[in-house]
Amino acid sequence: MLIKSNIRRITRRPNHIPFILCLLAILCVRCANPTMPVWHEEPHAPPAGLAYDYRLRLPTMHPDSLSVTLTVRGQASTPISLVLPFVYADNPVDSMTGPIVPEFSVSDADGNEVHTFIETRWIGPAQSKILTVPAGLSYPLTLTYRPKVNRVKNLDGDSSLPSVFLTEREGFLLGSHLFAVPYESTLPALWRTRRTIKLTVELGENISIAGVPIGTTYYSNAYALLFVQPSFDTELLTTGNGGGLSYEFHSFSGYRPPSQILQRTANDFAVILDSLIPIYGALGGMQTYPVFFRNEWGGLEGTHSFTCFYPDFRSRGIVAMVLAHELIHDAVGIQCGDYDDPWWKEGVTNYLGWASATRLGLAEKEECYEDLIGIYDSSIFVARYAPSSRALRYNIFTDGVAVAYGKGAQIAMCMDLAVRRATGNTRRLDETIAALCRAYEHGAFTQNQMVAHFRAYTGADIAPILTEYADKAGAIPQTVLDSTFTTLDSLGAFGQKSMKKHRYLERIPPGEWIKR
Repeated sequence: MLIKSNIRRITRRPNHIPFILCLLAILCVRCANPTMPVWHEEPHAPPAGLAYDYRLRLPTMHPDSLSVTLTVRGQASTPISLVLPFVYADNPVDSMTGPIVPEFSVSDADGNEVHTFIETRWIGPAQSKILTVPAGLSYPLTLTYRPKVNRVKNLDGDSSLPSVFLTEREGFLLGSHLFAVPYESTLPALWRTRRTIKLTVELGENISIAGVPIGTTYYSNAYALLFVQPSFDTELLTTGNGGGLSYEFHSFSGYRPPSQILQRTANDFAVILDSLIPIYGALGGMQTYPVFFRNEWGGLEGTHSFTCFYPDFRSRGIVAMVLAHELIHDAVGIQCGDYDDPWWKEGVTNYLGWASATRLGLAEKEECYEDLIGIYDSSIFVARYAPSSRALRYNIFTDGVAVAYGKGAQIAMCMDLAVRRATGNTRRLDETIAALCRAYEHGAFTQNQMVAHFRAYTGADIAPILTEYADKAGAIPQTVLDSTFTTLDSLGAFGQKSMKKHRYLERIPPGEWIKR
């Protein structure tokens, strides 16, 4: 109705008639010319039988030499859709100054160009570019493009390096900024649907890489592919061993921490590995596991590696907590997810990171108490969002850090106490969560399935905890938190060292040191 009235209003003016005739002529040409498609398809999730072969090429250390080729093998009787590389890894914490994939080509098995339809759609909280190819094509299909990774900027704006970058000297990239993945209408399905995915990395002579295996690697879902962290020509700071695993510390831009802090951090990481590898299993399928130190606040888990802020930026306890936190993410998040989860991955990992660092004597109990209980209790957003609410997923880094990381960790603390009480302190939350992740490895579970697992594995009923605290907005009463922390401490959850008289530590804004 509006369109018709607008045309009628325009055509009353004679000087618009040539414009209208020209527009109609263009439309007629488009409809008659098969090389100018005008079809529109709703996005289609690809069928289960397709295989996705990715080839990442970097022949020279230059942003313009980076390219990705995706070959889709199999056969589809319907259109299929892919989500183009997007600025979205774990949560929408990055902003984009321009399209990452401004140009691409698609061809069929005979080398013929395939015309596609592109539209922007929301998948969860992220706006994404959806590419759809028509049915009736001869497979395999080949999609080729050059990601413009340097157009991606860090949202904070105060970092000397963007979240991803590639220069003639070095580079740090993320799978979410590199790879087009099969479309699904929801975020959990996009991440966790079983796929046959192969990644091959090809590098020019004298280019070194860490954060992804050299050669060919196979993945079971898009989540694992999106969380790879290929890093090029990094500076190797030190190496070590722990938990039967070799590890490497890497940095960028010539950064090297004071030798005493570097050695202490390496020793602490070895202690963490010795403790946690037997619980959660080997990391990332790597013989040598890399950790990247970045000039950014926080850490970011990866499929074969993780990042951490410079170890001389914060106290020993906070550094140890982040190292443990990101290591635990290999199971809690990378290997396994929660379909209902805006909070589980970060809340559980935040609590277990602090509990592990404190139990191992790498962090002070006062520091642990202050972060788990003292920082988040007054946040206005705790009163606004329930941890399990969909709204939190859409606002997690604008409003919800205190809810996901803070209240989420408090919920995990209550779950730990429930497990210890039900088992006579013979089992802990970390062991229970590790068993849960193994049971749903390469997939995800629902909240009801998590409740059932806790009952079967420990006899603990965590449903009342989730109903009261995860499914409702509002702070957990201070008396409950203090009692829970004190009881857990008496059971050895935070190690044997006595807690000093409570003291207030430096108040750091929630999420400042650990944003992902």
